[in-house]
Amino acid sequence: MSKLLVVGLMGGVGSGKSTVARLFAEHGAVVLDADALAHAALRRPEVKEEIVAAFGDGALDPAGEIDRPALAAVVFSDASRKRTLEEIVHPRVRGDVERELARLAAADGPPRIVVLDVPLLLESPLDRLCDTRAFVDTPREVREERVRTTRGWDADELARREKNQMPIERKKAAAEYMIENVGSLESTRARVGAIHEELLSQLDARPPGGGSVSRSNPSSSPPNEG
Repeated sequence: MSKLLVVGLMGGVGSGKSTVARLFAEHGAVVLDADALAHAALRRPEVKEEIVAAFGDGALDPAGEIDRPALAAVVFSDASRKRTLEEIVHPRVRGDVERELARLAAADGPPRIVVLDVPLLLESPLDRLCDTRAFVDTPREVREERVRTTRGWDADELARREKNQMPIERKKAAAEYMIENVGSLESTRARVGAIHEELLSQLDARPPGGGSVSRSNPSSSPPNEG
């Protein structure tokens, strides 16, 4: 049976969480992508039925699949509709994550770091599965440029998307580890590697059946130079 330590990955829109998650995977961590799990859930017939019942046939594209851009346009402009969608999708995603964590814990092997990449971690019940949290810290102007080039959003669209989310500063305050993602990829990779090694050492020291890892103060973890 393998010991696990679950790291919740946080950051603002366009901060580069997916890149950081990939770097954790390079160092041997298992990454569970809640967005990918949610997209898979949207393809389940019973989930599609619930969404159509709640949002109408306009939630489907011409192929009969969930039209995610159309659905996003609705839920990001209406908090109550957003909650409705979350009530349909989130329990499925949580179930998938819990089953995968149970499978990993039951498997033979060395201690493992598991990274939960969840768009709104602190607002999600998945946060309760985490032993510790890491925040991907990227200046707003950099995030604005990234979403402009990768998603075609302007600054107003980014602000609209983040308006109903927990403020960035509260997310940063809830994190035990900071990962600056504004310099070179190599400097970010080095910072992720250092965190991964520190977490493994703490996990190795955890007694069998022990509780959560002791959490580091963010200020005690030097930020990525670069």
